[in-house]
Amino acid sequence: TVSRATEGGTAEELALRSRLSDSLTPTLRHSALQDGFISDVFLPNFGLIKNRTDLDLSGVAPSLSHPWLTLGATLRRDELVDGGNTLLLSPRIGTSYGGWFLMNTLNYQRTSLPAGESSSSFGNLLVSRFFGSYALRGEGTYAITPAKHLQNLAFYLDTTALRPWAIQAGVLRVVDTGETKLLATATKSVGRLGVGLEGSWSSQSGWTAAISLR
Repeated sequence: TVSRATEGGTAEELALRSRLSDSLTPTLRHSALQDGFISDVFLPNFGLIKNRTDLDLSGVAPSLSHPWLTLGATLRRDELVDGGNTLLLSPRIGTSYGGWFLMNTLNYQRTSLPAGESSSSFGNLLVSRFFGSYALRGEGTYAITPAKHLQNLAFYLDTTALRPWAIQAGVLRVVDTGETKLLATATKSVGRLGVGLEGSWSSQSGWTAAISLR
């Protein structure tokens, strides 16, 4: 697939997927980015990305009645435009019961830059529950090394009750900076014209709003 960013640049991706058994699916992807391509997926946290290769393994542990435990792991390597690379290993485990879904992901990241090397580990906990056309979701991110502490807490409410619009509202607390954010989005992708409305309030930067057409 080929993607183009409105700010400029392109991304080309090749993906191969197979099924080793009824409960294990590996996926291999390689992405090549040109002309400073940036998106929500390819964020330049350590510099512009030149190439990305990742291997994902997803599976379930079946029980006598239904698959109750999901297991997976992702290995991702980014090659940076200015030299250096990053390596991320993310094993995850999830389960569902009584309409609730729980997943915890651990991440180990190693960064090799011209200025030096560093490593860290962190985690993400997700809890969600569906109520008809509504979904309640809570997320927490936490650092493990070099220092253990809670980083972010977020709660979101999603609904498709106002079709063709999909609505999301949420609150995010950034523990490290003490910032609180209120977020709201409305998107419509049915028809020839897609519309996105976004609004947010931050205790540090105030109000923002955006409209996108695609």
